[in-house]
Amino acid sequence: MDSLPANLVLSRRAERDLDDLSDADALRVLEDAGRIALRTFPGEIKPIATLPGRPLQADAGRFRILFRWQHTKVEVIAVFPKSAQRKVFRGLR
Repeated sequence: MDSLPANLVLSRRAERDLDDLSDADALRVLEDAGRIALRTFPGEIKPIATLPGRPLQADAGRFRILFRWQHTKVEVIAVFPKSAQRKVFRGLR
């Protein structure tokens, strides 16, 4: 992806999460986050009622993108492997 949509914002945590991924995985996740921001994401998006603010979660291959809509902007809160979901959710409560 050449550039991210203007309405996509990455939290510090999400930036660190992406830095920990391989370049190929990070690019794939960023492309999916861009699709979310443009409302063209083809996969399932579901609210996470157990977390404060009820963020949304999207599956991006082996990873999950946790995000919330802030008016017209999309804030990516965290990016993590599916296997780490329980640990990440515990840290966000």
